[in-house]
Amino acid sequence: MRRFGYSPWLKKTENRVLFTDHDTLASYILATNTYSMFLVYVLYSVNGKKGYTGLTNDVERRLFEHNVSETSGYSLRYRPWTLIRQEQYLTKQEAMRREKFLKTGRGRMEIKSFVDSFLKNDGAVSATAEKD
Repeated sequence: MRRFGYSPWLKKTENRVLFTDHDTLASYILATNTYSMFLVYVLYSVNGKKGYTGLTNDVERRLFEHNVSETSGYSLRYRPWTLIRQEQYLTKQEAMRREKFLKTGRGRMEIKSFVDSFLKNDGAVSATAEKD
C-alpha cells in the first residue's frame, strides 16, 4: 500500500483520513508508520464530583500527572481522578476541535452522559464507554 494511495477502505480528505472501521485504522497506522495519535480524554473525580477534559498524545502520563505530579492547578484540588473516556484522532486539529466541543453546553451534556454511565457501572469503565 502506498502512503496515501487509493484504497477502497481509505479516503483522504484535506488533512483527514476517513476509515470504515477500527481494524482499518490500525492497518493504516502500521502501514504508514503513523504512531502519533492524539487523544481527547475525560476524567472524573468521585470525591469532588467534578469532570476534566483534556488533550494529549500520552493518556497514561497525563493521568499520572493529574493524580500525582502536578503541584498546582484545577486538577490538584479534586484528586483522585479516574479516566472515564478517551477518543483517538489522527490529527491534533481534529482532537482540538473535539475537546473544544466537549467544553460547550452540548458537549457538557454529552460528558454528563459519560459520567452517568460510569457511575451506573459502580465506577467501572465499560467497553462501550470508550470510543477508540
